[in-house]
Parts: sequence; C-alpha cells; structure tokens
Amino acid sequence: MPGIAIAITVLSAALSAWVGARLLAGGAWVRQPGVDESSHSLRKVHSNPTPRVGGIAVALGVIWGLLSAGVWQGQMTLGVLLLVCIAPGLLWGLIEDLSRRGAVLVRLAFTGISAALGFILLDTRITGVDLPVLDHLLAIPAFSFALTVVAVAGVASSINMIDRLNGLSGFTTLLAALGLALVAWTVNDAFVFTAACAVAASLAGFVLVSFPRGRIFLGDGGAYFVGLVLALLSLMLVQRNTEVSAWFPLVLLAYPIWETLFTMLRRWRHGVSPLRPNALHPHTLVYHRVVRWKRRSATASDTTRRNSTASLALWWIPAVCFALAVAFWDRTGVLQLASIGFILVYGFIYRRIARFGVPRWLVIRVRPGQAPVSPASAGAKIVFVNRFFFPDLSATSQLLTELTLDLAERAEVHVVTSRLRYDDPAARLPARAQYRGVTIHRVWTAGFGRFCLRGRAVDYLTFYFTCAVRLMSLVRSGDVVVIKTDPPLLSIVAAPIVLLRGARLVNWLQDIFPEVVGAVGIRLFSGRLGRLVQRLRDWSLASAEVNVVLGDTMREVLRRRGIAERQLRVIANWADGAALRPSAPEQNALRGEWRLSDRFVVAYSGNMGRVHEYETILGAAELLRASCRIAFVFIGSGVRMRDLKAEARRRELDLSFMDYQPRESLAQSLGAADLHLVCLRPQVEGLVVPSKFYGAAAVGRPVIYIGDPDGEIGSVVRRFNCGIAVRNGDRHGLAKAIRHLAASPDLCRALGDNARSAFEANWDRTIAAAKWADLLAAVSAQGLPAPAFGAAVENPAAVLADGP
Repeated sequence: MPGIAIAITVLSAALSAWVGARLLAGGAWVRQPGVDESSHSLRKVHSNPTPRVGGIAVALGVIWGLLSAGVWQGQMTLGVLLLVCIAPGLLWGLIEDLSRRGAVLVRLAFTGISAALGFILLDTRITGVDLPVLDHLLAIPAFSFALTVVAVAGVASSINMIDRLNGLSGFTTLLAALGLALVAWTVNDAFVFTAACAVAASLAGFVLVSFPRGRIFLGDGGAYFVGLVLALLSLMLVQRNTEVSAWFPLVLLAYPIWETLFTMLRRWRHGVSPLRPNALHPHTLVYHRVVRWKRRSATASDTTRRNSTASLALWWIPAVCFALAVAFWDRTGVLQLASIGFILVYGFIYRRIARFGVPRWLVIRVRPGQAPVSPASAGAKIVFVNRFFFPDLSATSQLLTELTLDLAERAEVHVVTSRLRYDDPAARLPARAQYRGVTIHRVWTAGFGRFCLRGRAVDYLTFYFTCAVRLMSLVRSGDVVVIKTDPPLLSIVAAPIVLLRGARLVNWLQDIFPEVVGAVGIRLFSGRLGRLVQRLRDWSLASAEVNVVLGDTMREVLRRRGIAERQLRVIANWADGAALRPSAPEQNALRGEWRLSDRFVVAYSGNMGRVHEYETILGAAELLRASCRIAFVFIGSGVRMRDLKAEARRRELDLSFMDYQPRESLAQSLGAADLHLVCLRPQVEGLVVPSKFYGAAAVGRPVIYIGDPDGEIGSVVRRFNCGIAVRNGDRHGLAKAIRHLAASPDLCRALGDNARSAFEANWDRTIAAAKWADLLAAVSAQGLPAPAFGAAVENPAAVLADGP
C-alpha cells in the first residue's frame, strides 16, 4: 500500500472521528437525559453531564478509514465483512446509550453474535494458545467456536468496563491498535495494518476531544465496537501469520482483560453475581483513594481535573503492556511470563488500595482551583530526575549532585531517583533523605543490573512507572522539572505529567536516544519502531521550555530533527576545580599503592561503555608491550569491562584494572596518571560527549582523544593545545603519541598546563552552575533568587530569546 494511501487513511479516519466527537460533545445531545450517564450510577466518577455516544464518532472514523483503505488495496470485501460482523454489537450498544436500558445477558448475546459472525464470515477463530491440553481441545471445532465467541465478546465487555475515566479507555485501545499496526507492518499483513491504523487514528481523534476535559465517553456502543474490532483483528493477525505468538494480543490487552476477570472473581468470592455493577473497580478505587484533594472541593471543574488525573495515573499500565507485547511479539515464553507478572503485580496493587493500605509514595494530591499559582507565592521548586544520585559515583550522578548542591543554596531543590547505585548493584539506599539542603525521593525499581539488555529494560520500565507516580504527587504548578536521560526516553514519560501539572519542563540530554543504540549495533529500535520512538522523543523535546545539550555537535543533531533553535542551549559538563587540582605525579599516594611510582601511567578513567572504542587502545598496548616503563591503567567499571579484561588476557597484555575510587579520592585517582585517554566511536559523535575529559583537564593532565578529530572533544583538544587527537583504528599513531609524550616530560607538563587553563576558563563547576542558575531563572515565571555564581541576568527571558 503506497505511503500516500496510508496517510489518506489515517487522516480521514482521525478527522472524521474528531469532527464527529466535537459535534456530539457540543451539540444538543448534552441536554438529552437519555444520552447522559445517570447520576445514580454506581460507576459515575464525574460531575458534568457527559454524552456517552462517542462510539458513533469512532465508528464513523473507522468506517471511513476502512473504505478508503479498501479502495487503495482492493480489499473492500474484507473490510465490509469486518463491519458486518461488528454491526450487532455496535447497534445494541447504541440502543443502550440512547435509552440507558439494557440487560447484561442481552448485551453479551449481541456481542456474542458479532463474535460468531466473525467465526463464520471471516474464519477468525482461536486455533492454539501454546498450552498442550488447551490446544488439544481447540482441535475440536465446537470447542474452538465456543472459546472464540466467549473471548471476543469478553474483550468487548472489558473495554466497556474501563470506560469510566476521562481518556482511559481511549488511550488503552489507542495503544492496542498501534501495537497491532506495528506487528502487522513487521509481518507484512497489509489488511490488518491498514485496519489497525484506521482504528488508531479514529481513537486519536476521539481522545483529543475526551481528554482531559471529559467532554464525551465511548459509551456502550463505542466500547463494544472498539473491543470487537480489536479482538477480530488480533485473531486475524495471529491466524494469518504463524510467527506471531497467540499470547501477543493477550499481553497487548492485558489491562482491560484482567480487570474484567479480577472483577468477576472478586464478585464470585463474595457471593455476588458477576453481572451486577458495583463501585469497586480498580480504576474507581484509584480515583477515590489514590488521587486525593489537598482541600475538599466538589466543583465540576475540580472533579473533572481529579478524574483526568486518576486516568493519567493509570496510563502506565497499558503503556507497559504495549511495550512488552510489541518488543516480544514472537516470543511466547516471554509473553507468558509477562502475563504471570502482570497478574501478580496487578493483584498486589489492588489488594493494597482496596484495604486502604495505599503507601504514601503512591498518593497523588490534587490542589483544587483553576488559576495557576505563581512560583513566588507557591514556593516553586526545582525537581531533577535521574536514575542515580548521591552517594553513587557514576558520572551523571556526580554532575547532578554538584549542581543540586549549588542550586540548593538559593532555591528549593528536589531529586527523584532510584534506590540503586550504579557502582554497587547490591546496595539499596533509603527511600527518603536530605543531603545538604537537597530533598531526595528514592523510588523502587527492579535491580537486574546493566550487564543484560533485557534485565536493564525491566529496570527502566519499573523506574518509568514509580518515577511517574512520584512526579504526579510531587510536581506543582510553577515548578521547574529537569529531566536527565538515564533511563533513556525518560522525557516521553515525564513530559505529559509535567504539562498536566502546569510545571515547566527542561530536558538535560547526556546522549541522544534511540540513535545512540542503533549506532553501536543494537537493533532494538530499528525500522518502524525506531521511527515511532524518535517521533515521541522529538515531541517531548519540543514540549520543553528548553533542552540543554553538551556541545555544538549535539545541538546540530537536534536542530536537524526539527527542534527549534530557541529551545536549545549548550551547557557543557564540568568538574569541580576546587576539589580537583593539579599535583605532581611523584606526590600521588595511589601511584605507590598501585606500584606505579617509576612508570609513565596512561589511564582510562570512568565508564567502560558500548559507545567507547577500545580496539585502538589494545592495539597500541600490544605495540608498546616491550616498553616496560609505560603502564596502562583502567579505572572504573561498565558493561565492556569484562570484555576488556578477557581480551587483555587473550593477548597477554599487562593492563591494570582498578575499581571506582571514593569521591574523596577522585583527585588522587585522576592525578595518578601522567596521561589520560578519552575514546569514542566515530558513529556516535554528536550523540554523546564523554565527560571524563573534564576531570583530566581539571587535574592538569594532557589528553589523547581517540575519535573524530573534528568532533566535540577532538576540536577542543586541538583548539586549546591540551593533547593529541588520534583517529579510531590508528593504533600506530596512538602508540607513537604515547611514546613521544613519555619521552618528553616538559611537553607533557606544558600540555597539562594548557588543559588546566582551558578548564578554568570554560568547564569549572562554578561556571556551569552560573549558567544553570541563569537558565532556570529564565525558565521560571518569576525567576529564582539571584545566583551567587556570577553576574545576575538583568532580563532572564533574554537567556532563552538569545538561544545558545
């Protein structure tokens, strides 16, 4: 299907649904009691009369999209048959919406008829679920028919069950449709892809109207329609493409499915009919017990705001299901484990909330009132978010610790971080702490570690969730929220929350993800999925007041991605020039402890990650093997350390590996070297800037940069004459440079002096702190107190207007 046809399908579906929803939400429908939800409903959690006929708008969008797709693809018959199958459920749902009457058994009967029509007309059936006993039974046509009807009708009912909060059902089904479209595109199933795109586009148009103001709901008709079409498309995708796991749709729609099953089980255990409505649905409990008022309020606008906040607090559930399903769509074992994990976590959270055991970190406080409060009157604070913080010794943690301590002298500073340490995976830090004026909020996260990509993905997902919950309760109108890039794509999770809470977003980019993982050969975000993630990332950057990058090359990458010049600001990383000062190598205690007193020490200090290139260093070490005076020392840790040690043993190289040194010994650790190495793969130039350079410059040591001589650090080394730039792969050039500096102590000392002079003029901690204070003063509506790190900005807005 040509790209123009896809665009027409998506745009026509989205526009039809959006226009339809606007007309239905704003017309005479609102004044008709038969359309509005009854004020006596047990499930009612909003105050304004709300039309429940949004299904009409979504159906119009899907029908229009399917028809346009059929014209381009020549599959009009299949699209018409799909609509015929869904028609009974849609029509009965609309009758219920308009009359507000309808027995549960009757609605199940009509959705069952739709499922049966799908079985007969489209041959959509459950043929296997990778469970031996059940697969044997599914070989019996009657059993397959019965299970298919129950499953399809059950999905339709489950969507109806979560249609209580503003945008909850719309967002959940939108993600499900996108998941179907992505996998269908991957396996080249053109019809399922275009149909899922039409559904996703229609739901996007509907959500734009329904959230956050709650102007319209899907209603019974819309829920049945969307649930039926998603269920039938899921069966078609699995049945027509054997490589797609039968558990893929189960994980993709895990949230509505298991909420329905939990509800039925709970009612059965209490001797209540599973078909009887009540107010103990998990999403209703979240509204009443998790999202709480700062002050009691019953106005319609405040209730609507609370409704939308409760909905947003639940969006992480379908988002996690979407991520797992799309990432492992062809791996049944992983999806089965994900289903078991979902059941356990979901049951645990519901049990805690239902018994009023809501932990403090889970409570989201909503302040009534529509008018935004100025930062000055509300006591605006700065909130930083990063996965690691003090006392962790990783580079991002040290930078964040130093900056927050400087800012805490003039403003209220909070840090949301994990309870883990990068340098000590077994450590678990306290949940809440104060450190020299900085309030630390540590949230729980999984701790599988950084050496396994899948384990790291689980760590990231759990941090996304717990961090999002903490931000919902912590951030207030007028606050400034600074998001770092550990874990990656954190801005996508944080941006909606920050904007909803009326705060101001600043992104602090240490790298550009997902481009950086593709550049190092990890294909997780390749193709269509990668482009989708890039668009979401770009949206989160465009939503920010400003995005802080580490250099001109990184700024240029984002500029090419369409980020406005006024939203980009270059503030390089730094080191603490007061704590890290030049000293003579012979006065360094660690050199004696490491038995390096009489040798020329070439050090690599910091993270040993995937973006760094070590083959050139190993090659030079081989060439210098005969020079007993030259010693190579690697200080730190990282995912590549094991490989480096193994390769050194294989080549029989005399390389020394030292652990991260305590913070108070950092000056000794960096000063133990006569020469520092900084390396970077050429393909990640502009996506990452190695911060280890600034520590070496602070202690007055020359640097050999192994990478692009015209890149960020390569240009700095040449401009300030503080070292040598060597291209990747030039092991002979690197060996020659090391040998020359080892034989020329005066030259080595002169290059080190140049490095310290350049550092004092450009990269000292006080300089960076002043830049950050000025920037945050410009972002804050009223401005933060004048910084003590340099001249105050007379007109803070000029900082943003002038750009970088």
